[in-house]
Amino acid sequence: MSRHLQAIGRDRGAALALAVFALFILGMLSSTAFLLSFGEHQVGRKFVRYQQAAAAADAGAFSALERWDAQTYNRLAVGGAATFDGNLADGTGAYAGSVTRIGARLFLVTAEGTSADAEVRQRAGTIMRLQPLQISTAAALGIGGPLHIEQAVRIDGFDRSPPSWNCPPAIGPVPALQAPTAGIDGPPWSGCAPTLCLEGIPRWQRDTVGNGTGSLDLGVVTLADLRAVAVHVMDGGNVNPHPVESNGICVTADTYNWGNPFEPLGGCGDHFPAVYSEGDLNVHSGFGQGILVVEGDLTVSGGFHYFGVVIVLGSFRSVGVGSQITGAVMVANRDFEPQSLDGMTRIQYSNCAVSRALAASGRGVLLRERSWLDWY
Repeated sequence: MSRHLQAIGRDRGAALALAVFALFILGMLSSTAFLLSFGEHQVGRKFVRYQQAAAAADAGAFSALERWDAQTYNRLAVGGAATFDGNLADGTGAYAGSVTRIGARLFLVTAEGTSADAEVRQRAGTIMRLQPLQISTAAALGIGGPLHIEQAVRIDGFDRSPPSWNCPPAIGPVPALQAPTAGIDGPPWSGCAPTLCLEGIPRWQRDTVGNGTGSLDLGVVTLADLRAVAVHVMDGGNVNPHPVESNGICVTADTYNWGNPFEPLGGCGDHFPAVYSEGDLNVHSGFGQGILVVEGDLTVSGGFHYFGVVIVLGSFRSVGVGSQITGAVMVANRDFEPQSLDGMTRIQYSNCAVSRALAASGRGVLLRERSWLDWY
C-alpha cells in the first residue's frame, strides 16, 4: 500500500514539473510574441516618422524653388547664405534650411526635415542655377512710333560698361535705333542727322517693336511676368528715385530706392529692383538700376540716370539737360503720340547693365542633371 502511494506521489511530482515547464514555455512564447509585435510596432512608428522627416526635408528644399526670394538670394555673394524654415500644411513635419551661393549662377539648397514629434531628422539638398529673365534687347532704343530727336541727343549701340562696374568684355555693336516695319513710311525719326545722333552697326534698322499696337516683342517674358517679379508697383505720378540705407544696409522696401549704380560696392550697389508703373510716370532727376516698366507714358528730366532695361507701353520723352539711360530702352508708343528726346539726352547700350538687371530679377531652376542630393 505504501509503495502504491509512493508511486502516485512520484507521478504527481512529475506532472507538476511538466505543468510548470509547460507554463514556462508558454510564458516564453507569449513574451517572444509580445516582444516581436512590440518591435514591429516600434519599427513601424519609426518608419512613419522617417517618412515624415524625409517628406519635410524634400518639401523644404523645394520651397526655396517654389518661393524663390530674388531680392535675397540673387544678392548673395559667393559663399554667402540665407536661411528659411516652415511647416508642412498637414502638420506632419517641419523643415529648416539654407540657400548658399556657390558660384556666379549656382546655388546649393539644403533642408533638414523633422517628424511631427521631432524625434527623427532627415536632410536633403539640391543644386540650382540662376535663370535670368529672358528679354530680347536688340538695339539701344527700340520704338513703335515716330520720334523727334534733337541735335544734341546721342543714341549709341556700341556696347559699353558702366564706370567702376566689374563687367565681362564688350560684345559686338547693335543698332542704335530699331523702328517698326509698318505705320511709318519714311525714317522713323525727325530732327538730327543719323551720322550726328546715331552710333551703331547699323545706325538704325527696321523691325517690329510695337507698330502702334501697344504690344512689345519681349521674347519669352510677358508684361504679366514683369509685374509678378516687380519689387515695387506704383500707380504712376512724379518720382525722384534715390538709394536709401540704414547703418550701411540697403532699405529695399523703400518704393523710391532703385539701387545705387554709382557705388557698386556700397549698401545698395547690388539692389536692382524691378519697378512697375501702372500709369504715366514722370521721373525728375535721381538715379537707379534694374528694370523699369511703365504701362503709360514715361517722361524723364533733371539729369535722371538709369542703368538696366526700360520698357514703355506709351510714349517716351526726355526734357531738360543730361538725362542718360545705360542699357536698353523699348517703347511701344501704342497710341502713336508725339514723343521726343532733347536736352543732351544719351541712351547708351550696355550688355553688362542689361544682364545684371535681368539676372537680379531671375529665379532659381533645377539643373537638368545631378541636381538632387540626399543625406541620411
